[in-house]
Amino acid sequence: MNRGELLNPPGSGTPSLTGGFLYETPVHMFDLMTFFFGKVDWVQVAARAHEHDEAGHFSILIGFQSGVQPP
Repeated sequence: MNRGELLNPPGSGTPSLTGGFLYETPVHMFDLMTFFFGKVDWVQVAARAHEHDEAGHFSILIGFQSGVQPP
């Protein structure tokens, strides 16, 4: 789980500027996962809006070409 920092720098919590939390923050985790586990084979995402108009609650399943299943 990663909540991230949505106040600093200013504007990071503004979906019209960044695309929103779902687009801005998980990319860093994807980068780290591909470093450790290799190329991604498939991705499945389920998301829903909660308190705001953007998708704030989401789950991501990732399959790697290496067959590795991270914990």
